[in-house]
Amino acid sequence: MIARRLVMGMLLLLACPASAGAVTVSWDCNPEVDMKEYRLEYSADAGSSWGVVSTIPHPAACVSPIQHTITAYLAPGSKLVRLFAGDISGNWSTPAGPLGFTVKPPLIGNPGGYIEPVFPPSPYVPGMDPPPAPPPPVVVPPPPAPTPVVRPAKLSGFQVSNIGPTSAKVTVPLPAGTGADIRLSLDPIAWGGATSLSCTSAGGVLTCLLENLLPNQVYALQGVYYFGVMNQGAIYGDLSDVVTFTTAPFVPSPTSPPTPPYPSGPGSAVTLADALDAAALRCKQAKSCSGKTFADYILDELRKVAP
Repeated sequence: MIARRLVMGMLLLLACPASAGAVTVSWDCNPEVDMKEYRLEYSADAGSSWGVVSTIPHPAACVSPIQHTITAYLAPGSKLVRLFAGDISGNWSTPAGPLGFTVKPPLIGNPGGYIEPVFPPSPYVPGMDPPPAPPPPVVVPPPPAPTPVVRPAKLSGFQVSNIGPTSAKVTVPLPAGTGADIRLSLDPIAWGGATSLSCTSAGGVLTCLLENLLPNQVYALQGVYYFGVMNQGAIYGDLSDVVTFTTAPFVPSPTSPPTPPYPSGPGSAVTLADALDAAALRCKQAKSCSGKTFADYILDELRKVAP
């Protein structure tokens, strides 16, 4: 359907004879690949009617201009020509032109009695022109490639020290421009249910002091580096490997041994200090000792003090 969309190029009248000789029409070659032919039409009545003068094959080599000479006798007067282009599918363009010219009467009249021929009527019906060519498709450029997201490295390098029954110290490297979320729970750890630790950073090291741990228990640590602000659109790296440690068992503090009773019996030497210690021990053994009772204990022990 290429020819139906044609807008013909330049249509030129090259020569206007002074008599009923030859009239040459010239036009630009149409370079579309399915071109087949051109149809030249002629009107002697100012465009009221049109006749087909000739059908001209499209040249194998599309070189402009293409020319065609009307050799038929044309009566003197004002004339019009127009041109159509046809493709190999039988489709025809809308007309190019019309182009007007004047045929002058011959200087010697018309001694031969020539009559202008009646050309075959034009098949073109005004108002049935092919629809205009659709606009070229809108080429939407592809969206730009997304900027690659730079993610932090996988957290590693946990160190656990100062492990006691209820406390420990955890350190991990902290690269510049990076935050870290360190979490702790009894082993095994579940990231969503683990406690996020409060830590401090200094000199590229993150330090977490753990308190209120349970004695003799296995704890698990896991962490992740991030860029930005945690829980506010931060970009996270991969979770670290799980690191475990065991708190120390609880060892009760040793109690002071009970004060032994001061020496007694023949030949023993009892001092005032021995008597006071003995009275205090008696109160402790009784698990209840009022001031009066303690005084009675002291007096009782003082009786045993050597003079």
